[in-house]
Amino acid sequence: MQNLGQQEGAEPEGARGMDEAKAAHDWRTFLTDIGVIVIGIAITLTGEQAIEALNWGHKVAASESSMGRELSGDLGWAFEKVSFGACAKSYLDRLQTAVVDNKPAIAQALYGAPPFLVRPWQVTSWDAAVASQVPDHLDRERVADYAIAFRYVATERELQFQLSDDFAEAITKRLQVTSNPQVTNDQLVAIEKLREGDHVSRIIAQQLLDVGKKLGVAPPSGGGGDIRMEMAACEKAVTTAPLN
Repeated sequence: MQNLGQQEGAEPEGARGMDEAKAAHDWRTFLTDIGVIVIGIAITLTGEQAIEALNWGHKVAASESSMGRELSGDLGWAFEKVSFGACAKSYLDRLQTAVVDNKPAIAQALYGAPPFLVRPWQVTSWDAAVASQVPDHLDRERVADYAIAFRYVATERELQFQLSDDFAEAITKRLQVTSNPQVTNDQLVAIEKLREGDHVSRIIAQQLLDVGKKLGVAPPSGGGGDIRMEMAACEKAVTTAPLN
């Protein structure tokens, strides 16, 4: 009787096997579902990354195009600065003569064609690129070249105003005869500051042109005519100014 009771309470072998098979099936289904979810997430993330990379690619290309256009204009002013080197030296020599010899006629001839020109140097595109994190998606060396180039541009922009102030100090009071020795001394100091500032500005301009070549950016092709005209005016002012 005891064995019979035990047999009555025992689980049949067939039922146990079915439960085990069902459990295995449930685990397979669960793992399959997990796999589908993981693959779906991976596909979604990959797609988002691809879209983000594509968006950044367009943003970087647009930013580089903008920086290239702006830097090209700046390189035009740099080329002009370098080209004016010889005339600027002769101009300052003649201006110094006007001050030392108290010859307003020389200063008057020079006044209309100075080689120290105020130009619209631009760094807006670089500032915009930095603000939008474009440099984070560019080659490091290229980023460094852009940073250096636009730093040169910013320096030239500041230097030109100092040169303009020094030029005004050097020439305006020499447009008429003056016997004030303090005025003469101040003008000679301003001329020396002009020489130093113009020399530094020309060095920076040449370095800017060199960096432009590395970046594959050139000055505008149509600007040479204007520069030649301005150089001709400078040279004419120097050569036609009275010698004494």
